[in-house]
This record gives sequence, structure tokens and C-alpha cells, in this order.
Amino acid sequence: KAPFTIAAHQLFVTASIGISLYPGDALSAEQLLRNADSALFKAKSEGRDCYALYTEELTAHAQQRVQ
Repeated sequence: KAPFTIAAHQLFVTASIGISLYPGDALSAEQLLRNADSALFKAKSEGRDCYALYTEELTAHAQQRVQ
């Protein structure tokens, strides 16, 4: 991945993405966003420039952390 050069500074851009799909993962926009956020947390925990799909296991894991 090539860096961008701005004002003699090299910038590296990466993205991590959490994905939640309608209607399989949730029916409301709010729940889709919560699920995508859970998937994003998983993607970031795996390193930079990653993506993760939401699974029900992510919600179960988050609930266990809270308890």
C-alpha cells in the first residue's frame, strides 16, 4: 500500500470495517449499527486494515465481558 505524500510527509492510510447485514443480522437500524460496531471491535483486535462480519458469537462474547 503506497503512502500519500503531503507537505513532505508520508501518510499511510488503513481501514478497519465491521459489517452487519440486513435482515439476517438485525431488523432495525439501531441494532445493525450495534452489530457492526461489535464486528468492528473484532476487526480492530485482529490488526490494522481488516474487516469482520457480525456473528451472534460476538454479542455473546460481549455479554460475557460485561458480566
